[in-house]
Amino acid sequence: MAINKIDSTSDDIESVLLELASMGVVSEELGGDVPCVPISAKERINLEALEDKLFETLKLKVDLLSDFSSKATCFVVESRFETDTNQFTATVLVKSGTLHLEDVVVCGPDIGRVRFLTNDKFQHVSHAYPGQAVRVGGFKHIAEVGHPLYAVNNHAEA
Repeated sequence: MAINKIDSTSDDIESVLLELASMGVVSEELGGDVPCVPISAKERINLEALEDKLFETLKLKVDLLSDFSSKATCFVVESRFETDTNQFTATVLVKSGTLHLEDVVVCGPDIGRVRFLTNDKFQHVSHAYPGQAVRVGGFKHIAEVGHPLYAVNNHAEA
């Protein structure tokens, strides 16, 4: 997790971490399992540290030598409601297998179908392999950040 705007004089990182912990998001600094890096995007402070933490987390979570032919197992990195298109999207990191356009997916209690995939350059793609982060559209609700997302064979299996 990136805690932005540390260049602002009114921000207190510890109070942000405590408030997040009160909502169930416990940082590594407080004994939890959520890595946090304080950054300033505007002043470009700690961006390399954030990148290092992302790669470190990626190495722990993703098997880059996994079987590409299997159904995808991913985890949700970011989730939002797109006001311009009126749809829920999520950025997911593919942990194993391959995520395909039109795959039926399960994320927590929600079931959906992958309506579009876009890569980090905002280009539409038809599939994503282990280690790739893609934006996925087709959710009926906002996906929980940190939750796994599984591609399955059909709605009955979901």
